Amino acid sequence: MTPTLTAYDDFFQVTEALRTRQIDAYADERHRLERARRTVNGAEIVGQYSQIPFAIGFRENDPFFANLLTLTFQDMATDGTLAELYARWLPATPPPALAHLSGSSPTPMLGDTPQERFNGDLSLMAKERGALRVGYLQDLWPYSADRDDGVATGFEVRLLERVAEMWFGDRQAIQMVPVTRATGLQALLNGEVDVLAGGWVHTREIELQADVSTVLFDDGVSIFSLSAAPYRSLQELVGQPVGVINGTEGASAVAQLTQLAGGALNTIAYPDRDAAVAALQQRQVVAVLAERSLVLAPLYRQAGFTLTDERLTYRPISYVLPQEDSNFRDWFNETLLQLIDSGIFKELYTTWFDDPAPSAPLWPR
Repeated sequence: MTPTLTAYDDFFQVTEALRTRQIDAYADERHRLERARRTVNGAEIVGQYSQIPFAIGFRENDPFFANLLTLTFQDMATDGTLAELYARWLPATPPPALAHLSGSSPTPMLGDTPQERFNGDLSLMAKERGALRVGYLQDLWPYSADRDDGVATGFEVRLLERVAEMWFGDRQAIQMVPVTRATGLQALLNGEVDVLAGGWVHTREIELQADVSTVLFDDGVSIFSLSAAPYRSLQELVGQPVGVINGTEGASAVAQLTQLAGGALNTIAYPDRDAAVAALQQRQVVAVLAERSLVLAPLYRQAGFTLTDERLTYRPISYVLPQEDSNFRDWFNETLLQLIDSGIFKELYTTWFDDPAPSAPLWPR
């Protein structure tokens, strides 16, 4: 059946046509449909066929207020306030999935507002320097690492080379500065680097001290098992010996994963990745539950392993940027989106990883 489409000049005309049964349905953006639902007796909203991101706007270069708002929304999602507001104002519409930021840093208070604001121009400084300074981890292949000859490599490094090419016309206009998890953030705060690369997860602690780019990919927990005896779902692991690695998300998420599995997981904790992989090879466990950054190296560099594409937890990986300069963050993110739209992001992703490239983030084009 082919629908007949009729255009109306304004909201009142179309709702009157719906009320008087001149039309059978009214298609529009959700906020207008909610108003129509309250206007026309018996009207219901069904289906959702597109997405338009809505957000609260606030002034630029005010990271304290941005952090306050972001973490307050996190708290509202956790304590149920957000769901209650949706139920009151948008009945039968579940609130959007809000990515939970890990970490324990408390939400700041209004009284903590700083009295001074940053007046620098990071974009201008980068242009004058003619190069992008990158703090990177040297040992997190294939995200970022040093090759045997000491040259930086990895997906995140290659993507930043394309950013440099778009900004300065040269992929080599990039200065690689080795950092660690312990020193990287301070190097960024001190102005020694422009961006951090190497599997940085957006946490509450990062939110309070820095900005982040749009999400690059999800480093969540997946099932790592032997190719000769693959496991594809948590349900298959119920009652089986399963390895986890102390101090990792795979270990901390056991209760959550057990609930998803629908039965008990017989987990065995190991001190590090190598011990867990050795236990798998010796068939002391049938699989290892770990974030992908821990198991991609043995997956790609040793034969005999398989890793599910599905992420059982959410670990958003982003570049970490200095806060207090919204123009620099926006310039950086717009460049990433151009790389996504042009297909370069997907080309690089499929070069470095064997799972499907992530979908482009919702962003006005």
